[in-house]
Amino acid sequence: MNRIFLIIGLLAFVSCHREGKETEMPSPQQLLLEIYQKQSFASVEQVANWIINKDPSLVLVDVRQPAEFKQFSLPGAINIPLGELLSQENRKQIDCEKFKPVFFSNDDLQSEKAWMLHRRLGCASGYVMKGGLNAWVSAILAPQEPPQTASEEAFELYRFRQALAKYFTGGSKALGPEPFATPVAEQLPAPKKIQTKPKPKAAEEEEGC
Repeated sequence: MNRIFLIIGLLAFVSCHREGKETEMPSPQQLLLEIYQKQSFASVEQVANWIINKDPSLVLVDVRQPAEFKQFSLPGAINIPLGELLSQENRKQIDCEKFKPVFFSNDDLQSEKAWMLHRRLGCASGYVMKGGLNAWVSAILAPQEPPQTASEEAFELYRFRQALAKYFTGGSKALGPEPFATPVAEQLPAPKKIQTKPKPKAAEEEEGC
């Protein structure tokens, strides 16, 4: 219900900032459907992959306040606080005909509002980073090993997150195939060579007369 009231308020707000553009605007029902079906969300792993592959259409938009942005944000992100999202200058930075913006905050609340404003202007591109920076820190920067009873898929995801953590914390420059732990054989000391003395030759028997 809160989202319905939020969308109604955003509709009135955006209609005053459209500057006469004739782009097709999605209905409130369509916005709600896209949110509930999670069509607007991108996982932190997806976002990390776009960053690593240097997707030229990617624009990371931190919608928090400048003081929070200066403390910590995603690499390469720009700071556009939610209240300034509709300014002409900021709209150029996230032109939906050129770019694929990913909105994020500490959680989903502010970034969902930013996505709805962006979507209501007729922009089909754009995502909310699911879980925000809280999910980024817990999943990418400090992944937790799953319990031993977890599925193989859970361990595969954990190993992938470990590789992402190495990349984003400076532990590894690339995400090529590399072991996550030193093999046991490499941990053992090299075997010592045993010095053996040559066996003395048997004394030759003297020939008889």
